[in-house]
Amino acid sequence: MKLWYVYVIDRSFEDHGYRSHETVFAEIYEAESKEAAKKLLLEDLDYMAVVRMRVSDKIPQYERFITNIYELNDSWRQIWLQKHSCKQCRLEYTKIEKKKFGTRGAAEFCSAECQKEYELQFAPVDITTYDTATVYMITHKPTGKHYIGVTTRWLMQRWWEHIKAKSGSPFHQLVQASSITDFTFEILEVFKPSEHDPYAREAFYISKYNAVELGLNSVSGHLREAA
Repeated sequence: MKLWYVYVIDRSFEDHGYRSHETVFAEIYEAESKEAAKKLLLEDLDYMAVVRMRVSDKIPQYERFITNIYELNDSWRQIWLQKHSCKQCRLEYTKIEKKKFGTRGAAEFCSAECQKEYELQFAPVDITTYDTATVYMITHKPTGKHYIGVTTRWLMQRWWEHIKAKSGSPFHQLVQASSITDFTFEILEVFKPSEHDPYAREAFYISKYNAVELGLNSVSGHLREAA
């Protein structure tokens, strides 16, 4: 059975001659032929008035869609279906899933939310941030499980970011499903980033409290990027 990549771009919004394009659908179908893949597409897109393979000025504005269907070769299978691990939450994702659900974000992240959280957590220290790094521990009181993190930002802001995060990680899912009074927030160590590697200190405490196997951390620490 062949694999077919399908995407639909909406070109219905026009203002003063400017045409905007927005991907409204993306999927990979398993089908014997291009026509069979197109049939599956039309079944999924029954909310559209018309999906056409080619655009013509004769097509009414509300029916204008640019649609592409092409068979995946080995290279494109690798691009769209290869499993990646999010640099922040460590959940697995594929490029087609990011395209289909519009999660955006850089290639190393499953979503723009995870990318933002990672960048906030490990923002470089400069004149706009505190010249200290803090390893902190958040404990879920009902279970006694720990989450350990490190940041160079203001601690209350970091805690608020955890409360509002929607990364899909087990820790943030638990935060979303719990009351704020179910958690304690404590400081384990404060130091200057110029004196100690924040990543190494985070990993030390994650190991000390066994916060991956018995706690709420997804990984044993964030690796520093190679120069």
